[in-house]
Amino acid sequence: MARPLRPLAAGLIYHVTARGNAKARMFLSDPDYEVFLAGLGVARRLDGLLCHAYCLMPNHYHLLVETPRANLDDAMQRLNGTYAMRFNRHHERTGHVFQGRYGSKLITDDSYALTVVRYLAANPVQAGLCVAPEDWPWSSYAATAGLAPEPPFLTSRVLGWFGGREDYRRFIAGGLDVQLEWRPPLTELVPTRDAARIATAHRVHGYTLAEIADHLRIGLSTAWRDVRRGESG
Repeated sequence: MARPLRPLAAGLIYHVTARGNAKARMFLSDPDYEVFLAGLGVARRLDGLLCHAYCLMPNHYHLLVETPRANLDDAMQRLNGTYAMRFNRHHERTGHVFQGRYGSKLITDDSYALTVVRYLAANPVQAGLCVAPEDWPWSSYAATAGLAPEPPFLTSRVLGWFGGREDYRRFIAGGLDVQLEWRPPLTELVPTRDAARIATAHRVHGYTLAEIADHLRIGLSTAWRDVRRGESG
């Protein structure tokens, strides 16, 4: 069965996510994070990919990116493919680094854009990796807040949505105690029973088989068979 098509057009903004294979760590050391960020610089230079915000976590990442050339698939294939090759070579490993295809959610309104911006900054704090968002060196929060140098690939688009850095910092602080959900809801991911969409909800967005089965009113074994069918398709 064909995979659902991604909307691709010039000037679109996406919330892009990817997880380590089997939810394993995909960043094992500081140089791993640095290699991935360097890849974002290459993506901007070669693919024109504009990165407005990012957060790299030990076993997954989030990006808020814009595609002036309508080439998200090409840019992400280069970014993830190059990183996976270098990760395996550096750690003398083989096999998949990422769990399936990357996930992407089209940003269609300001409310969702701001939700993503806040989630990316708060994610390390809510995961217990640091006390304050500026303490996590692998997100764009500190740079956007004026607390760290800006990477050359990072745009100022997010800061432009606020009156200034102080307004941005207050907005992020207001969401640190709120558990924000970065995943699209199952009603949107899998409106009807479709093996490809079920596989994406499970493998990319991390929904459990029980959650999917309950949503679609099917058995667990049926949900698992649909996941396997969707992956083979």
